[in-house]
Amino acid sequence: EVEAQTEPFDRSYRSGLTPDAPLTEAERRHVVDVLLGTAVTVLLPKAPSDHLAPLLHSVSYNLDAEWEAATSEGGGGKYKAPAQAGGTRRERYLATTKACAVLLFLMQIRGRPGQPASPVPELFKGLVECLGGTEDGAAGWILCCMVNSF
Repeated sequence: EVEAQTEPFDRSYRSGLTPDAPLTEAERRHVVDVLLGTAVTVLLPKAPSDHLAPLLHSVSYNLDAEWEAATSEGGGGKYKAPAQAGGTRRERYLATTKACAVLLFLMQIRGRPGQPASPVPELFKGLVECLGGTEDGAAGWILCCMVNSF
């Protein structure tokens, strides 16, 4: 893969990339970081289920796609861990890892003494609503993510 010879997202003649060139690895990672930063900005003031669902769906989809890729490779030493894989699979793995870090960050931040345990209003209620309507559903989703992750 060719990286731009100038700044990211530059498709001028000086960059060495054609105008129709796909995003480079550095550009894709930057886009993912910006999108996750935007998700945190949106979720910090309030995290109802309709705001939280796209992030959870993204994590679920990417874990399912990795499971399918691993299953299609089969055994016999053919399996490549996503961190060592190349291209889209590696980038999907990194984006999923970052999304899980965002969720963990949101769940672990605490309010000041005398305030609610989580300063993100509706976070846990939103998680429960997105993941089956019961606390058992949320726990089951987290367990499935742990079991199906690589």
